[in-house]
Amino acid sequence: MQRIFYTMLLYIVFFLLTYGSFSENKKTKSKRNIGVYVLLALALVFRLLISVTVEGHRTDIACFKTWAARLAEVGTQNFYAPDYFADYPPGYMLVLYVLGKIAAMLGFSGSMAGYTLLIKLPAMLADIVLGWTVYRCARENLQKGSAVSLAALVVLSPVIVLVSSLWGQIDSLFTLAMIASLLFIYRRKFVSGALLFAVCLLIKPQVLLIAPVYLCAYFGEKNLKMIGKSILTGLAAVFVAALPFTANFNFMWLIDKYAATLKSYPYATVNAYNFYALLGFNWKDISSKFLALPITFWSYAVILAVTAGSMWFYFKSKHQAKLFYTAYLIIAVMFTFGAKMHERYLFPALILLIFTYIFTGEKRFLFLFMVQSSAHFLNVGDVFISDINKGGVSPVMMATAAVLHIGAAIYSLYLAYDYFIPHVRREKVTETAETGQRRLVRADYLAMAVVTLVYSCVALWSLGDFRAPQTFANVRGGVVADLGEVRGIGSVMVYQGVGSGNYDIAYSADKVHWESYAAQKGAAVFAWRRSEAEVEARYLKIASEDALDVGEIGVVGSDGRRWEVSSVETPELTDEQSVVPQSATYMNGTYFDEVYHPRTAYELLHRLPPYETTHPPLGKLILSVGILLFKMTPFGWRIMGTLAGIAMLPMFYLICKRLVRRTDISAIATVLFAFDFMHFSQTRIGTIDSYAVLAVMAMFYFALEYFSLDLQNAPFGRGLKWLALCGMAFGIGAAVKWNCIYFAPAIAFIIVFAWIKGFVKSGGDAAYKKTFAVSVAWSVLAFVVIPSLIYFASYLPQISYDLHGRTPLGYVVESAKSMYDYHSELTADHAFKSKWYEWIINGRPLWAYIDSELAKHNVISSISSFGNPLVWWGGFAAMLYGVYLSIFKRNAAAILIFAGYASLLLPWVGITRVTFIYHYFPCTPFLVLATAVAMKHLAEYRRADMKWMYGYGVLTVLLFVVFYPVISGSPAAKWYVANVLTWFDSWTFFSG
Repeated sequence: MQRIFYTMLLYIVFFLLTYGSFSENKKTKSKRNIGVYVLLALALVFRLLISVTVEGHRTDIACFKTWAARLAEVGTQNFYAPDYFADYPPGYMLVLYVLGKIAAMLGFSGSMAGYTLLIKLPAMLADIVLGWTVYRCARENLQKGSAVSLAALVVLSPVIVLVSSLWGQIDSLFTLAMIASLLFIYRRKFVSGALLFAVCLLIKPQVLLIAPVYLCAYFGEKNLKMIGKSILTGLAAVFVAALPFTANFNFMWLIDKYAATLKSYPYATVNAYNFYALLGFNWKDISSKFLALPITFWSYAVILAVTAGSMWFYFKSKHQAKLFYTAYLIIAVMFTFGAKMHERYLFPALILLIFTYIFTGEKRFLFLFMVQSSAHFLNVGDVFISDINKGGVSPVMMATAAVLHIGAAIYSLYLAYDYFIPHVRREKVTETAETGQRRLVRADYLAMAVVTLVYSCVALWSLGDFRAPQTFANVRGGVVADLGEVRGIGSVMVYQGVGSGNYDIAYSADKVHWESYAAQKGAAVFAWRRSEAEVEARYLKIASEDALDVGEIGVVGSDGRRWEVSSVETPELTDEQSVVPQSATYMNGTYFDEVYHPRTAYELLHRLPPYETTHPPLGKLILSVGILLFKMTPFGWRIMGTLAGIAMLPMFYLICKRLVRRTDISAIATVLFAFDFMHFSQTRIGTIDSYAVLAVMAMFYFALEYFSLDLQNAPFGRGLKWLALCGMAFGIGAAVKWNCIYFAPAIAFIIVFAWIKGFVKSGGDAAYKKTFAVSVAWSVLAFVVIPSLIYFASYLPQISYDLHGRTPLGYVVESAKSMYDYHSELTADHAFKSKWYEWIINGRPLWAYIDSELAKHNVISSISSFGNPLVWWGGFAAMLYGVYLSIFKRNAAAILIFAGYASLLLPWVGITRVTFIYHYFPCTPFLVLATAVAMKHLAEYRRADMKWMYGYGVLTVLLFVVFYPVISGSPAAKWYVANVLTWFDSWTFFSG
């Protein structure tokens, strides 16, 4: 895997180094360059040398060698026997016939290096001819220097080298025939184009994918005579190639061969790292369901849409290069969203992009080529290595390549519209980070207030009950409750406090003879638990072997009525009967990780040894403020996190306005962030993630304020203020959750970036050097001393009663070591675990809660943590677009956002312990910020209509409404959750 990544990165560096030699000026024919001959010769020698280092793809190279030997032995006419496997059409079989004869003459066989080289030679030579063809066409259409650089991009492309020289496949030969065919059509030599189309068809039937291009090109000429000659020429070529394999002029075998080939591999995807692979459908039967319909349906829908769309695009565009780009679009979109795709089906699309650039001079097609070739190399390289190592494919490679393929396909559709389709083009404005109003205006305050107020109402609605038992009795050894007389008992409700969570219930009519009623096991802290059994009894006894506090016991009779219960010995057990609910729900008790953090907050308030010590205490201290205000109730232990989620919105707005300097886009982006599913569900649960994410956002905001200063002319103290505030936010974040420390590289990058910017602007004068020296010294104070003091101070409440002979500093150090050991050595598994690459695609939501009693009646009350697909998928596409803006437009906002996103995500790549999708929560604001920057660029530089962006915001809110039941716990019909909301098999919202 590492070799593939390093090779890809090396090629990207080569691309960037040569990028400057490419020109957007066309039709400035350059002189022949002797360097191209040296380049092509060296490329061929390199291929010859590496081709014998590995046998090739085990299945493909074995087939080619076996077929060549059989052709040499039995001849062509006897080759296609009914019981013999040969799924290639006769075109390349003629080449293999020649190779088989040569191998027999030279005595080559089996795995001999000479035989391997011979079999791979046609594809390697096709690589070189492709490079030469690119050079010749580029020399006629682009400025001097571009032609050789383009040829180098082709012949040195890792994926092209791998497929021909290492894998041993013939995609280069097939692509060469396709390109030659399209070049003839481009030059209006239609008959020759038809001849070479037939050659392509004889090599691989995949050329049928771009049949719509040929239909448009030929019938668009409205020349029936030419069309007839072309059809006859193509048929003649097929006839001539098939004749040596045909007995008695019966060509039906050829039709059967193509039909069988097209029906083979009935899978959603065959190692093509595309949309279906991303969703877990690699090698899954094509009848598998996606969005409640079989993939077969979606396959036909994609074929229909691509065919109709490509033909519309072809006739709508007036640019001649549309011939190549239409073919590219069909292959790229079909590969990405179509079914039954193999890993190498995208190969011709790469060369089609090169020729699109040659005939347009538009550099964006080169950028698209770089992305597509990198993704394709990851895909093909991983499949090839898994084959030679006889292992499985890499999920990381699959996810990375699939995301790149999807992003490239979406961007290619945008390019099709933006470059080829005639539309009103308003004059572009010069792109600059200073475009727009930096200062907040009345509209900003209004937008900020409205979004925050609306979201607050939604977030606080049904957050949790204001009432719960507040007095507790320890039940170790057993405590008894009295119903007053013998009654029919149908169920018993017990509200548990701190303790082991295990207890037994016994019942008796006379308080002498006891029988077991129920035995409850497992964690249920500050939550109700129902036990059901119909018995006759007056007394109930609750006992636990360990220390367990019980807040209240409630009894429901067999007739459905709730009975009053009393306990003389332990009145705390029955003194709050009015708070006993009808059923246990998220509204009246803890769920998921609330069994840890609210409990610890309660223990800190009551000076008890803290149970949960896997994170620093500040988050639990903040949570305890809500408990102080609203008691130990669900609303009390959730309100502070919810308020932090609400506070994120104005903070986000300030950050967004700082970056894009537009009120409308800042408002839309804040709506996107507000109505992201995870922002809603994760801030309404009584855990500490809300405070950590808010701290990260505060760090980013303060760092941006520092970055925006004119360090040469701004008041000196202003810069130190922002550094100090950023350091304080860093200390608060670290004292809440160590994950916040991951953001340190992003802060360092922004600050150093600001220093470099100031140095360049000042010319390195003495005054700036003094400012810089003081800033460095102050940064040590701001980011080392201040955070350390905050971190230490967060332990003071615990230290005040839990020291037990340790020094205060020793207590903090020991706690840190314990935390590190816990997280680094954690080996526990979980049904809803997920890896970092699954977070990007929303692959595995964390199912946190289900109301099991309602589920029995086909009503689902469920809470899951995952992202709004429009926000996460659109945000990641925008992040990739931001990479483009960073590299080619030097967009500072995009650079800073990507730095923040990468800083938070990349540390998880190497972590092997169990992880969950909510670990991606801190990345969510940066996804939306990337979306805002993309909107700004499209609106101002590309002059996109803002109505589409408003529509995007509206759709995001509508999707939030649609999914509200499974992120809030609001009851919904089971059929609705199963058929409307369960988009993928990995999305679990209920069981059974």
